Amino acid sequence: MSGGSCVAWWTLRAGRVSIRHVTSRRLIGTFLTLAVAACNGDGDGETAVPTIDTAQAAQPGEVRAGLITSDAALVGGPAAESAVGDFKIYNERVAFVIHNEKPSDGYVQNGGAIVDADLVRPEGEPGQDMIKEHSPIFGLLRLHEVKKVKVVDAGGPGRAAIVEATGSDGTVEFAAALGATAGGLASLFTALDLSRSQKLEVTTRYILEPSKNALKIETVVKNGGSEHWPRPIEITSLLQMLQTFFGGPERLALRRAVATLAGTETLKRTVGDALIFTDHAADPYMLGVGFDRKEITNIPGIVSLLTAGAETPSNTTAMLGAVGERNEVAYGYFQGGGEPINVLVGPGTTGDFMIYAAYTAAIELEPGEEKTFVRYLAVGKDVAEVNASRLEGAGAEMGTLSGTVRAGEGGPAVAGARVHALDSEGKYGSMAVSDSDGAYSMNLSAGDWRVVATGDGEGEDIMYPPGYSFVSRLALGYGASEEAAVNVPAGGGATQDLAVKPAAALKGTVKDSQGTALPSKISFRYAKSPKVDEEEAKRRAKLWVKTPYPNTEKVVWTTDGSFQTQIEVGEYVVTASQGFEYETDSQTLTFEGGQSYDLTFTLKRAIELKDMSGKWVYVSIDSHRHAAPSNHGETRVEDSVITNLAEGLFAFASSDHDIVTDYGSILDALGLKERIVAFPSVEISTAGFGEVNGEPKEFNGHFNPFPVVPLGGVVNAGAPPWWKPEWDPARIFKYAREKLQAKLVQINHGGDDGYFCWRQYDPAANTAADPKYSADYDLMEIINGKGKDNWNSELTIWYGHLNFGRAVGGVGVSDSHQRLDDEPGYGRTYIGVEPSVANVPAFNGDALAAAIKRGNIVISGGPFIRAEATDSFGNRKGIGETVKARFAGLSFQILAPSWMGPLDFRVNENGKVLYSTADASKLGCAVGAGSNVVRYDCSGSLVNPKVDSWYNIEARARAGTEAANTLDPVYPGAIPFAVTGPIYLDLEGDGWTPPNIAPDIRRADGKTCD
Repeated sequence: MSGGSCVAWWTLRAGRVSIRHVTSRRLIGTFLTLAVAACNGDGDGETAVPTIDTAQAAQPGEVRAGLITSDAALVGGPAAESAVGDFKIYNERVAFVIHNEKPSDGYVQNGGAIVDADLVRPEGEPGQDMIKEHSPIFGLLRLHEVKKVKVVDAGGPGRAAIVEATGSDGTVEFAAALGATAGGLASLFTALDLSRSQKLEVTTRYILEPSKNALKIETVVKNGGSEHWPRPIEITSLLQMLQTFFGGPERLALRRAVATLAGTETLKRTVGDALIFTDHAADPYMLGVGFDRKEITNIPGIVSLLTAGAETPSNTTAMLGAVGERNEVAYGYFQGGGEPINVLVGPGTTGDFMIYAAYTAAIELEPGEEKTFVRYLAVGKDVAEVNASRLEGAGAEMGTLSGTVRAGEGGPAVAGARVHALDSEGKYGSMAVSDSDGAYSMNLSAGDWRVVATGDGEGEDIMYPPGYSFVSRLALGYGASEEAAVNVPAGGGATQDLAVKPAAALKGTVKDSQGTALPSKISFRYAKSPKVDEEEAKRRAKLWVKTPYPNTEKVVWTTDGSFQTQIEVGEYVVTASQGFEYETDSQTLTFEGGQSYDLTFTLKRAIELKDMSGKWVYVSIDSHRHAAPSNHGETRVEDSVITNLAEGLFAFASSDHDIVTDYGSILDALGLKERIVAFPSVEISTAGFGEVNGEPKEFNGHFNPFPVVPLGGVVNAGAPPWWKPEWDPARIFKYAREKLQAKLVQINHGGDDGYFCWRQYDPAANTAADPKYSADYDLMEIINGKGKDNWNSELTIWYGHLNFGRAVGGVGVSDSHQRLDDEPGYGRTYIGVEPSVANVPAFNGDALAAAIKRGNIVISGGPFIRAEATDSFGNRKGIGETVKARFAGLSFQILAPSWMGPLDFRVNENGKVLYSTADASKLGCAVGAGSNVVRYDCSGSLVNPKVDSWYNIEARARAGTEAANTLDPVYPGAIPFAVTGPIYLDLEGDGWTPPNIAPDIRRADGKTCD
């Protein structure tokens, strides 16, 4: 979109293509699948603007197209990007927005693309756009570079409307800049003939007809050059080159392709579309496959792209699209005439991107020759509604299947149930959602079908604050019906009623020991795990029947301690929790269908967040947490706020990939601005491209400046275009501090596959061999999400900084992109602050920066640690402070709620273990039992170094218990770990002097980096 910082939730702008923990093969894979392009919009700026008000509703049978001139005309939703100056084309059923020719947000800054699409909704109902972007593709990495967008026909009663985008083929500025500078990538660009114009003249017309729900996308491609298009490219050597960018199954697939295609002389060129759905509010499907992401994701489909015809059942479909998680809206992309679509990749190389590269035809053009290809993007309330448009266009013989969904035989009608249709071979055919009367209807090709109804597919339920407007059409808690066989006659109808398993209705409250309501998470685990074989697991995935965790039916989050939901009948262990500081309350309960239950949970505070002296209190922050503005941020922005609060966080940073986001308006809309702090931030997500022909990889790492100030009227609200060669780390850090006014700069996951390893930082000498290394940062991540010992590289690097006098702060973060699996708050950083700023209104960026720079921090993946040192005169100094004495007594306490497993401790001196659990009796430690919150209380452990030194404490899962010592059910799969910042000992009182020695390497394999 053109300029502008993040605004209210319904128009929150999002980065177009975001990559998490980017590795070389991932980003190249994204280039090859997305085939994105940049546009600098060098048209004359004049467009034909019809004199219609696009905020005015279309009447039945009327189509309207025009320039958006007011906010009232915008299409809203969790991925909405439309703005004044864009073009809207709509009728009484559906609305689409075409971006103007100016640069847009994201990496793909071309104009003329579909950026929003939704149903036309009743007055007052919020929009539900879930389209990130669409753009025509010409071969690989050539997109429509739009010079001008205009309304050709404003439509009217009984007449179609047309918006037209004209230009040429173009290269992504993002990719082209990297191709010129990133080692072997340049040779890839040369091999693919991507670095120069293909001399194509391109016109795309967006056509909407009266009362139709499918937008016709008609693209005319003309060869404006003097050579035959495409130019010949030798394919075998190209595939061999591509192998250097991939590993695992992708590399194997490419090796097979090389063998299969040996002797092929030229690379054929296909045309199609890059289509991106938002992954935080929708899930993908393909006809023939269903909703199983593993089946939709198809890296080997690259072979079909390259050969333009080597199609296989796994990457060919009649229609692909996405459906809202809560049945808010459905999309379908298809060709006319029943022609199949060849899908290069579904929702990303790892299953966590909603990117489709869909190819529809292979074309060749002589000079001056032109060809037209046509596709459709339909919007509906369910798959059945968009599939009806496809079937009609294909001229298929079809009939209608309808019926009613009820709770049990003869029970009440069930709204929001999904009725799936599978053909006689088990291939996925369609899905209808039952209405408020339980009725469903779908058009199907004539023949034999099997139908089954399912309830909610996510198993995740967010309790939004009272009064917050939200759309959800889910049959919460209902179990799947039995399959029914039915024959649908051509031109006729068939009826099939279905009975889903009844649900139990639940409502409840979560309070603390004093009766105060608590934001919390409630997990419903099966008392007896159901047996699901491989075949049944695949069937469930196809039908979008998912569970939030293994052995878990449902997870609920609440901001005010109250919840109301429904659940499938059965026996459950129900657990209420709130992060690390509270005990859990678990109850074994049995729920029967059609019954209502009132539940009450009490959470006892286990840990008081204060230091040993009582001078400081601690607040918690997760300073690396993604949501919708990151392209694979798999959570709505509202959900991000609610889950952070339910996990007991005091503050978080909105670190979305390469777009500055500010959650201020979201907090206002939710009424939560007095209860949690959201610091504006951006994750500057620079990417690497592997080693090719012996040339080194290029990678700067991921950086997180926060808090920052979004820049108005600037693409991506001021996030730097790091892909340009002049943007080395020093420039990025300077820009973050000066232009974005960052208080702090954080190195994200800087160990393996991160900044320190790529820039060859040596913790034994505090030097980096790479000249592009810059030390202008304040923080580095130690814990980054869940894992076993995945913090050991970072610990070694951090201890190297401290040993050479670099007072860099360590932090714990979740790097969460979802509500679950990488939950917000594991890890987190406890920051010691003065009591006067330990409240949401007072805790601003200045207070945060001052506290961080004092160094009074506890990095936590579970336990909490208090520590201090005392000199012979009784002077007490805490974490981050300096004791002026030749020796000192080091005291510490390790605290953890009873649901965490047994812990070990380490006392480190200059990054080397000085004492450990084996020394507990020697140190006079009081050792608590598993139910005792204070696991270790060690007072006065003597430290008597020969040189100025620093000390800190680690708490780890007890050796040998890691497999069972997980943080279930609060953070399933995580194991406990925590580490404090340093306490300094200045022997002579003349100022602390770093010891300048190498720390121990913490990894078991004796390495710092892979």
